Amino acid sequence: IRLAPDALCSPVLTAKWEERLGKIAEGEEEPQRFIDDIKESTQKLVKKISESKEQYSPTFADGKVCPYCSAGMQRVVDEFNEVHFICQRLSCGYEEVLVKEVVKATKTLQATPASYSAGGKRVVVVKKRESEKVSLPKEVSTTKIKVVSPSRYIPQREEPKRKEAPTDSGGTTLGELLAASERRNRERDRKKKR
Repeated sequence: IRLAPDALCSPVLTAKWEERLGKIAEGEEEPQRFIDDIKESTQKLVKKISESKEQYSPTFADGKVCPYCSAGMQRVVDEFNEVHFICQRLSCGYEEVLVKEVVKATKTLQATPASYSAGGKRVVVVKKRESEKVSLPKEVSTTKIKVVSPSRYIPQREEPKRKEAPTDSGGTTLGELLAASERRNRERDRKKKR
């Protein structure tokens, strides 16, 4: 739709067609004339689109790049308010979702400092009053990436160009070598018969 001509996307075109169809139903217009006009306008639109130099290359401001094919990924929020990222390359089809997991916060015990440090200096630990203590949240949420649809992308590999090995045959062909081998074998057989 982004590359289609304005006439095709306009609701005015649909309204005109509906009006003409109404006239056909009332007998005021011939159906064949309407069909011929649609064929003609369709041919013009197809020609205009095929001659256009525009290409569909979507960019998404809040999207990201596919880790497999490096195409753009569209950000979509589903009905459960989960954020999906969908690769726009049809041959890839990679899709991931951001899943929030709730993890219970645990208290971590810190080692209490010794009353004397290694250097012989005395360390004083001052405890905070209850009003100054910082409270940890009981639950913490983390966001993880879950793959909904794995990638089907197969990268195009460049075939390595084969280098022709230099031949040390001096320009001899396999046929010539076989003929020479048979000649040697015949001469050897003649010598054995004598």
